[in-house]
Amino acid sequence: MPTGAESSAIFFDYRAVRAEVKALTEDFSDGPHQVYENLKEMLEQAELTGDKQLARAVYHRAIDVGASEVIERFIASRPKDKAAYRNYVEATQEAQRASGFEHLLANALTQQQLDR
Repeated sequence: MPTGAESSAIFFDYRAVRAEVKALTEDFSDGPHQVYENLKEMLEQAELTGDKQLARAVYHRAIDVGASEVIERFIASRPKDKAAYRNYVEATQEAQRASGFEHLLANALTQQQLDR
């Protein structure tokens, strides 16, 4: 188990890697396909070299930009991450449903009925 100082150093290093991945994948001028390809290549490199921080940073960036192929590749061999991602997707979908117009209208009508 890492000490507090080691944990801080790991987190700081991850943030630097994450910033680098983001900087390398911000240019959508050629369309999202090129960004997705760049992320796939970075994930492949990370997995070949055993760079866990780079792999995780690429995964998080893939979530940001919706690169589902990269996400699926990352979680395919990581059951805990797969479960966490599925929970994230379900929570995101539920939040979208809860804030959708139909839901707001239904709540308003329900509240109107309760106020009578």
